[in-house]
Amino acid sequence: MGKRRSKGQGHIFKRGGVYYLQYDIGESRKVISLKCRDFRSAEEKAGEFLKPIDARTKAQIAVHIAEARGLLNDRKARLSSAWENYTRDPSRPNSSPGTLKNYKRSLEKFTSWTNEHYPQAVLLNDITVDMAKEYARKLWADGISWNTFNHHVKALHLIFRIVLGFRDNVWCRDNIKRKEKIRMTARQALTEEEVEKLLNSFDDPALSIPFKEEMRLLFNIGMWTGLRLADAALLKWDSVRFKQNVIRLIPVKTRKIQREVEIPIHPMLSRELKKAEQRDGGTDGFVMPNLARLYQEKSSIRYGIMKVFTHNGFETTVEVSGKGQRLRKANQYGFHSLRHTFATFAASRGVPVMILSQVMGDDVKTLQDYYTHLTHEVKGKIFAALPMISSAEDGIVVKEQPSENPESLLKSRLSRAVELIKSSGNLTEKEQEILKILTA
Repeated sequence: MGKRRSKGQGHIFKRGGVYYLQYDIGESRKVISLKCRDFRSAEEKAGEFLKPIDARTKAQIAVHIAEARGLLNDRKARLSSAWENYTRDPSRPNSSPGTLKNYKRSLEKFTSWTNEHYPQAVLLNDITVDMAKEYARKLWADGISWNTFNHHVKALHLIFRIVLGFRDNVWCRDNIKRKEKIRMTARQALTEEEVEKLLNSFDDPALSIPFKEEMRLLFNIGMWTGLRLADAALLKWDSVRFKQNVIRLIPVKTRKIQREVEIPIHPMLSRELKKAEQRDGGTDGFVMPNLARLYQEKSSIRYGIMKVFTHNGFETTVEVSGKGQRLRKANQYGFHSLRHTFATFAASRGVPVMILSQVMGDDVKTLQDYYTHLTHEVKGKIFAALPMISSAEDGIVVKEQPSENPESLLKSRLSRAVELIKSSGNLTEKEQEILKILTA
């Protein structure tokens, strides 16, 4: 709660754990951060700041304000040194190198624009709300996506907040409205036939890509685990537990909250992993060392991935319809499509969304909104399994749908059992005898 001071001595209030001083100069109202968290210290700083408040002339007051801005430190608040001061401030968020790089890029872009249009603005305090709004309009007119716009403005708001110590700066939501989310064309999930075509294409000599066998394994990992590209490309052998038949790791996206995922190893993926283990002669380090290096160097790994899709006739990008902000084509197929496909396959086969959430590391809402693209055919089968209801004179009669032909169901299950046994490899004598009986 704000502390009322005697007339002419300003008004101290607390926000976000930090005390601020509000005071009037003539008809102007000013707010300054006292950069302290206890009231006693805030009182002392406010007193020092307002000592000459009883000055006889406005000129004397103006001189005092210029001197008293040592609380903010002119050097520290310079636009040209804002990034250096931001990175040195211990109160800033502990961001990843990639996030810091994006923040720096946003600040540099704004600084460049300011130098061109408002060269007199050398301090962060020189940036007005009108200038911030003008820059925001320019950003949006450039045709960037709603997401890029919001990230850019949020970065500037954060940097100004940390350096100036004041949350309600020119970039706050009251001044610069964030853009509403615009639904773009989502990456497409694949059909079973398309998955088969994609994975078998690695046997085609006409498909020429670097580290082809590692790329084959990468696609199998994406298809049978749903891992994102970062987690798949940087997968290490110590995350692969052959004895438990699971892959266990903490995805990059959930590293901050330490959410681990445990993914059962599909038989087809198990076969490819064992081939890689034999090929590389060990189980240390990265599962795909060459692709891991390409990914870390931001090199041509995505080019190779897209080449696999285009080789198989997939149109990887599409034009965005309507008056969208995004100028580039939207991605339609890519490595993330394998994640969509994994989730769709799991959902269509009755895997509960809570289990899917634990396997994929996504929250339930995200999976429901983005990953479970059930086809009309699958939805039809689900609803066809519901009981039939017909009216009768004495009430409602519920008729169960006829179940699948028992003989057909048995053949289907036997076929699946045979496939599973065959895929395990290195069969014991007893398993070989069972296989002979089933296939006789």
